[in-house]
Amino acid sequence: SVQTSPSTVCRGQTGLSVTLLVRNTGEAGAGIGSAGLTFTAGGTDVGSDYTVTAGSKPTSIAGGTTATFSYTVAVGGAATLGAVGVDGTVSGTDANSGAALSDGAADLADGWTVQRAAALVIVNVQTSPVTVSRGQTGVAVAMQVRNPGEAAASIGSAGLTFTAGGTDVGSDYSVTAGSNPTAVAGGTTATFSYTVAVAGSATLGAAALDGTVSGSDANSGTALTDGGADLADTWTVQTPAHLRRFRS
Repeated sequence: SVQTSPSTVCRGQTGLSVTLLVRNTGEAGAGIGSAGLTFTAGGTDVGSDYTVTAGSKPTSIAGGTTATFSYTVAVGGAATLGAVGVDGTVSGTDANSGAALSDGAADLADGWTVQRAAALVIVNVQTSPVTVSRGQTGVAVAMQVRNPGEAAASIGSAGLTFTAGGTDVGSDYSVTAGSNPTAVAGGTTATFSYTVAVAGSATLGAAALDGTVSGSDANSGTALTDGGADLADTWTVQTPAHLRRFRS
């Protein structure tokens, strides 16, 4: 048999483990000449899409026993997408007679689906009010994050940033996250919601609202990040209104 650990992999992914189990059903020992993996997509050989590094590689198999051949596989950055069959070949000789032995396919092969790697892109940061007051609470802000890849993206952290004249003024705001997503499926957009409170001494004038997000590709574990939205938002911070009664 051929056995692979993941059922989905990404272009560019490395360190994938594949094992090939070879049994000698006879009594005489079998000397191993070569053993390896094959990869096909829709019946077409796509072996050039993969780099295979052999690990344990027995040189012989005693009669009536099974040996394990291990491999580490790297997926090419332009590997064929979709379903790929992973199979194996082995050849050798009978230790007694020298007769040639070979098997070109496993009784039980395996496979995986190749996907485009995940990515995290902040599409926009949106807020309803164009003006807010010092001391104001309950201001809603939403951030939309898209994963343009096929693999899912696991979310590690996501949040808002605030700047005024290019200076970080994040300390002027208290941000409470809603029940935000922990993952973004491939090809979808997720909304992250926040409730913001403006400090009583917040910097007056225009403030830019932007976002950050980080996570990892659910298949490969590769780190993902985006430090700014394609379309950010702004508001203007004002002193709160105050009504004072004057005597006539």
